[in-house]
Amino acid sequence: MDLFSIPPTVYVALGAIIAALLAGFFSYVNLVSAKENKVSEFRLAWIDGLREEVSAFTAAIQVLAKHEETFMDLRQNTWPNVSEYDLEVKWIEKSESLFSKCIENMSKIQLRLNPDHVKLLKGHESNLMDALKLSRDCFNNSDYAGALNGCEAIRDTAAPLLKQTWETVKLGELGYRKIRKYALFTVAGGFYLIFTISIILGAYAMLARTPTKEGIDASQATHSNSAHSSEQQANTK
Repeated sequence: MDLFSIPPTVYVALGAIIAALLAGFFSYVNLVSAKENKVSEFRLAWIDGLREEVSAFTAAIQVLAKHEETFMDLRQNTWPNVSEYDLEVKWIEKSESLFSKCIENMSKIQLRLNPDHVKLLKGHESNLMDALKLSRDCFNNSDYAGALNGCEAIRDTAAPLLKQTWETVKLGELGYRKIRKYALFTVAGGFYLIFTISIILGAYAMLARTPTKEGIDASQATHSNSAHSSEQQANTK
């Protein structure tokens, strides 16, 4: 069957099918992109939340350590007209909101971290959790210098985790990166296919228009027969 003998309607139908498939594919790409962009927004909110919670926790620990040192000095140096009971009351009044802030923010950080990642050795999330627990334990054991140093460790371990999450947001989610790669491959492959088919069809058309030896011989024979017939008709007249 000659390629050029195919009815034009077949090409039209084939083009419509290809257009529909491409439209469906890029609709899926847009759907995935919208979903992954939403996930990236949630990651940004997660970064901001973790940053605020770490800041609030370390600030509360530092203020508590300073207050505890001050009240320890007051207990050691007996003040006139100030009883031990009054000091304890003052300490509770000063520290209650700070203790609440420490517990609240540590709980938020724990809930924000992935439990499976926390169990991994030398992971960013496990390092952050270890630093939080160390600072808390130092404070509970009245090791205020250790608690303050622990705040530095908390900030140092939180920074790589925040940076890693930000890099994920900047590069895009894994699903988005995959579908973007497939989309680029599809577009590039489509252009390459169209270019290749155009070359093949052009070459086929040129070959179809190029006279072959058999065609030339047949044409010459036809021309010769036509000339011979004309001569015979002329002689008859």
